[in-house]
Amino acid sequence: MKNLDDLLKQAISFKKNFQLDETIKTLKECLELDTKCTIASAQIGLCSLIQGNTSEAEKYLQKAYLDLEKKDLLVNSYYAAILTANGKNDIAKNVIQDTQDIEETYLIVAEMLVEKKNFSSVVNLLDILTTDFIDANIFKIPSTHYRLIRLLSKVGFIDIAEILAESLVEQTPTSWEGLAAKASIEISKNNTEEAYNLTIRALQRGGASNPLLAAQQHLLAIDR
Repeated sequence: MKNLDDLLKQAISFKKNFQLDETIKTLKECLELDTKCTIASAQIGLCSLIQGNTSEAEKYLQKAYLDLEKKDLLVNSYYAAILTANGKNDIAKNVIQDTQDIEETYLIVAEMLVEKKNFSSVVNLLDILTTDFIDANIFKIPSTHYRLIRLLSKVGFIDIAEILAESLVEQTPTSWEGLAAKASIEISKNNTEEAYNLTIRALQRGGASNPLLAAQQHLLAIDR
């Protein structure tokens, strides 16, 4: 019979290879051995989130949040984000009091869920990001605007995304972010060639180190 340490090591190995079903199964075995194993509950929550399973993510992140006595800022932020994604922002507001710099986590969670086409949850997150958090320092950074525009495009708010992209281009005429934002809109319109050309220009203008833009270029190159 494997002990807790062996199971945790096995789970880490599965996760490194992106074998999420196996990771979750092994972590649940950890919880059978130790119901207060917060590493296991938190990681089940995060793996479920990556898979787009928001109900399981909420269940296990809540367990980690409570077992850690609300003291782990990273767990707090992901738990608040998944609550908001699941339409429970009133509860999330209480959790947010126990954390800080949560805007980045909300963006990351939205980016995870949009890839799983869980658009209603993404809209819930965007609603809070663009109202409650809009004055946060993170929104003074052009790359954050690109990320928001990309999300808006993917969930179908193309008209709003286009207005924001034009504004970004005007405000940062020599940056890569405006071009990248416009490219993300063209992707949503299925204009692959135009999206590819804009993405290449954005990369040439300094966006090569941005992982989202690099991934965007790779996928567009495959689709051409």
